[in-house]
Amino acid sequence: MYKTTYLVNIIYEWSGLLKSVGITRKIDELGRIVIPKEIRNNLCIREGESIEIITDNDNIILKKYLQLSRYSDISKRLVKIVSEVYGIDVIITDRDKVIACSDNIDIVDNNIGNDLISLIDNRELFEGLKDIYFNNNLLSGYYYIKPIIVDSDSIGLIIIRGNNIDFKLIDLMIRLIVM
Repeated sequence: MYKTTYLVNIIYEWSGLLKSVGITRKIDELGRIVIPKEIRNNLCIREGESIEIITDNDNIILKKYLQLSRYSDISKRLVKIVSEVYGIDVIITDRDKVIACSDNIDIVDNNIGNDLISLIDNRELFEGLKDIYFNNNLLSGYYYIKPIIVDSDSIGLIIIRGNNIDFKLIDLMIRLIVM
């Protein structure tokens, strides 16, 4: 059996520009490569997360796949409607950052903290008083937080700040977002 070893130049997206990081990896017999830990840490790629593979001429581009990002338009519209009708603050996140929020909170594209990432990873609900940091922005209040689960993957959170919120509303929002 003839084996050919290929070197793959790993290119990743950084601030909208593609940069070569000068690292080469050999492809194993099953076609796998290892993404260096430093790159995984810089891009917040955790074990079990998906990577999008894009080819461009003779380049292979590996990009972190954010499933909820494709729902950002509907998320923004839904947040606006729910905020106006119910008079509550709503935040929707993917696994890394805020993708939609009520108009009175300006935190879209802010990173989420480890406490929220833990809720996503552990598929935990939270209800109660909490201080939440989005980058350097502190939001305090009474929260209902529920993970968004699609095809058995926990892909983000719906966060509602306010009292007396029915979890049926959150379930309905999740179904509308990922239809």
